[in-house]
Amino acid sequence: MLQNEQDAALVSVFALGDALFGIPALEVQEVVQLEGLTLVHHAHETISGILNLRGQIVTVFDLAKRVGMQGEGKQHILIVRWQDENIGLLVDKVLDVLEADLEDLQPPPANVSAEQQQYFKGVCKAGGWLVALLDLDKLLTEEPHET
Repeated sequence: MLQNEQDAALVSVFALGDALFGIPALEVQEVVQLEGLTLVHHAHETISGILNLRGQIVTVFDLAKRVGMQGEGKQHILIVRWQDENIGLLVDKVLDVLEADLEDLQPPPANVSAEQQQYFKGVCKAGGWLVALLDLDKLLTEEPHET
């Protein structure tokens, strides 16, 4: 993650319901509209389907289900680069790329379940908002919990 001397980094901020989340902007390849998604029968409930992105097949995860939440109006797919593969993360709304103060990273609030906390690096301020930073490695490698 690219950081300057103030320990700040650019974070892509998006919404799941009324909660704000972020991932390092350098990990986001692009944002695409939710269309052309092909369902995969018998796939885990957190997998929304696959997407043909300019000839490349991309697995798309329902991020709200993955972190144990309810999404509202899933409209966008964040394409992220993870372990030399493009992965899609289905989100409600993409907001902006903002500078976040990672020096002041706080633990998630106590009302966040332990199952959800495993996917967070912490909470920080970005553009005047409180944003939960997601840990892509844990998010995409840990066994998803059942909802």
